[in-house]
Amino acid sequence: MYFTGGLEDTPEDEKFSKIELDNGIIVTGDRFKYIIRDLLIEWGTFKDAYDKTINYDNILDQAIKILNLKKSEDYKKNLIKTLDHIYKLPANVHIATLVKQFMLYEPVSEAIQYLFITIKQHFEKIVKLFIDERNKYITEKGLDDKLNDLPSLMERWEELNEEYGYDTSSLLLFFLNPPKKKKVTIIESDNVEKTSEDQYYSDSNDDAVNNKNDVAINEIKLDEEKMSSSDTLEKEIKKLKQDDDYEEYEIDLSGANIEFDVKGLEELTENLKKAIMQFTYPGFCPKVPHTRLLRLLTFPIIEFKELINKFNPSINFHDYNKINKDIHDIIDKKPKKPQIEDNIKRETPPDELQKVTSIEKNNLDKVINVIKWYIDHILQLRKLLIKDGKKYEDYYMEMANIIKKITEVIKKELDKLD
Repeated sequence: MYFTGGLEDTPEDEKFSKIELDNGIIVTGDRFKYIIRDLLIEWGTFKDAYDKTINYDNILDQAIKILNLKKSEDYKKNLIKTLDHIYKLPANVHIATLVKQFMLYEPVSEAIQYLFITIKQHFEKIVKLFIDERNKYITEKGLDDKLNDLPSLMERWEELNEEYGYDTSSLLLFFLNPPKKKKVTIIESDNVEKTSEDQYYSDSNDDAVNNKNDVAINEIKLDEEKMSSSDTLEKEIKKLKQDDDYEEYEIDLSGANIEFDVKGLEELTENLKKAIMQFTYPGFCPKVPHTRLLRLLTFPIIEFKELINKFNPSINFHDYNKINKDIHDIIDKKPKKPQIEDNIKRETPPDELQKVTSIEKNNLDKVINVIKWYIDHILQLRKLLIKDGKKYEDYYMEMANIIKKITEVIKKELDKLD
């Protein structure tokens, strides 16, 4: 009844791929297969439990849960049309939907997080070095520019971080260019504050990322990013979207700003300040790891380096060009994205159900039957894609290994001077 034939455990299921990172161990196996099996069992159990007592509301809730749809009045009124559209989607979109729903790209996300942390820590060292060398330069030259008191700044940043709920993973980088206003979402006359780090940075437009530093990692195109913008059901199915209403007010940043000005070096300090205004520390998000990494890479490392060398010409920076070249050599060996052939025939509902299109115009029993028919067939279609899903799992594991090698190259070079 649950259509799980062919999804039994096999000796092959005991074969796992594993990558060890500093932030943990990534293990993956036939997750795609087990996801399909669990969905079939969940759907079959629901039908058994309710049997003849299924009503429109509970089957709607189950459809939303099984297919990972967003609740909306549009679905409630047009669920049958939506299910018909989903069923007819290309095979690669069905796979992309499950990949995103169950984060099958998690190995890549974990590997990028490891890389993200490595780069973040290096950028933090550069900011600290700038503050130290600037203070020394101003003191030695007898200039009247204001010094930076890093302990006091860190204390003030901690206060703001707690007060506004930023929950940032890097005070140093976040408060280089902190948000100037606080957003408050108005929902049914109740003020719901949106203050986390994520609210300030949109991941919807990769074109907004300024890749001026020409870092080779930019060439890694992670598929979960494309899925979130083009391949998924969210893009394929038209949804109703209602914008939130916001109120904004100024944030008190007194005592929280880093001093950059240095007399005699006005051109370089202005260049740095302008570059910092283009940088916002995004924090890491496992659902959009590639975008967050690219945003981190907009850090103005060139402008910091130029000023630090003015303060102290004896400081030797890392060979970033060598790092870039080594990364390019690794990326040249990255795997190709799996190609999915769609030769699965789409069935049509039985004659007595074909004219059932909406709840308002038809008998409720027929509406429920046609919904059941579509979910049955969508799950059966996805069951036929298990081998292709496994290809994606293997692909993401290979990509995770590539990113791990990149991180090791970067760490090896950065450790030379640390």
